[in-house]
Amino acid sequence: MPSLQKQLLDLFSDVDPGIREVVRRVIEVEQSLIHLEKPHGVMEQIDQILETVAKQSEWKGTNQDEN
Repeated sequence: MPSLQKQLLDLFSDVDPGIREVVRRVIEVEQSLIHLEKPHGVMEQIDQILETVAKQSEWKGTNQDEN
């Protein structure tokens, strides 16, 4: 993991793991598209990240409630 990315993630070290995961994935999207002048589909990718992490968090919460 590049140093700048680690520094950014360290800023979120004290927040919910789901939020850290969203930040990590959004940084990855940004890095993969930074070379494009007019990237398309960024918001859709971020929406997908949010949905995925929310579902994972919901699933983990449900499983912890059952235990």
